[in-house]
Amino acid sequence: MTPLLLETLLAQAGGGDEAAFSELYDRSAAHVLGLIAAMHPDTAAQLCQDAYLEIWRQAPLFTRRSTSAVTFILRIVHDTATT
Repeated sequence: MTPLLLETLLAQAGGGDEAAFSELYDRSAAHVLGLIAAMHPDTAAQLCQDAYLEIWRQAPLFTRRSTSAVTFILRIVHDTATT
């Protein structure tokens, strides 16, 4: 079985596919948490949770033509960590 790309998982999550979102989380959470922890060590876990909730909410807006999944996710993580 070929692993799905983050773009595919994000697009599927945008369609409401919870399993795809779970896989997206499993593949990216360590990196996202590490990034947030570098900026906000005391609140990293909560900010990470907030970021993934926002990724789920905004996933229907993702289009492969406009950006990569990594850029889409990091924009949301940055916005969450800086607000």
